[in-house]
Amino acid sequence: MINELQPALAVARGSVLDRPQPSSSGASGVEVSGPTPPPWRLLGALGAVLALGATAFFASSVDSSDVFEPVTEPAVDAADLSLGSMYHVVDQVGARQLWAQGITGTGVNVAVIDTGVAPVDGLLDEGKVVAAVDLSSEGASPSTAFVDANGHGTHLAGIIAGRETAADPALAADHPEWFLGVAPDDGNVSVKVGDRSGSVQPGGLVAAVDWVIQNAEANDIRVINLAVGTESPLPYQRDALAAAVERAWDAGSVVVTAAGNAGVAATGLASPANDPYVIAVAGAKATESGFVTPDWATSGDGVRNPDVSAPGAHIE
Repeated sequence: MINELQPALAVARGSVLDRPQPSSSGASGVEVSGPTPPPWRLLGALGAVLALGATAFFASSVDSSDVFEPVTEPAVDAADLSLGSMYHVVDQVGARQLWAQGITGTGVNVAVIDTGVAPVDGLLDEGKVVAAVDLSSEGASPSTAFVDANGHGTHLAGIIAGRETAADPALAADHPEWFLGVAPDDGNVSVKVGDRSGSVQPGGLVAAVDWVIQNAEANDIRVINLAVGTESPLPYQRDALAAAVERAWDAGSVVVTAAGNAGVAATGLASPANDPYVIAVAGAKATESGFVTPDWATSGDGVRNPDVSAPGAHIE
């Protein structure tokens, strides 16, 4: 079966400490269920979500021949920025409060299983993209391997751990023109499974999760961002992708996945969000009067519901 990448953004506040239990509440606003995670892992999971038969390639970094000059942004007024700007999003999820405590994601790398990561401003500095692998149908060609021609993976990587060159989280409140992701000192591990159309080869997601498990220690991976959903009709106890994310959980990784985009038409969460071993994140939209739940956000079936809802419908 071909799995398609979902545009829902996973930005979670939480972690998995013991065997998780299904949440009893629906997704509305920014809510958290489960135990309070330790600070060293909190921001990595928070950034994460704020989302195979091909030959696998591995690289220690992006191609150094791709050089992009950072853009110097003019000073702006915070009041002129939309609620979807990262300047406001980090406040909406409480990240700036963690920055003030010195918790910026240092030492935690996030594996983004998606469409790859492009070398754009905010993801250029040394140590920002610490490793990359291409398991997609485009991985066999040097012209397309590792390249994010879709944009979804780069979007997520920037939200999770983007950091404009020389931007300091401790001073960012006074510089609305700076771009910083939720965990600006996190490193990204790009695991490309989707091609330019967002299509994933059969078995690609399982192969990607297994690759992360095998390479987690060498690349300091503590969090997996999996902003995908499948149409598997199987319960999570018999689903291959659910089994893979449980292996990752057993190996010590926090797995953050999108709850889904089918809205009220859905009969439950899609795989792998239906597995209680993952943090299932539903999208919320910030308005001037508070958070609202978008029509497309999946709320579960009353037994297995999203663990958290967070900004995902308005981020620019």
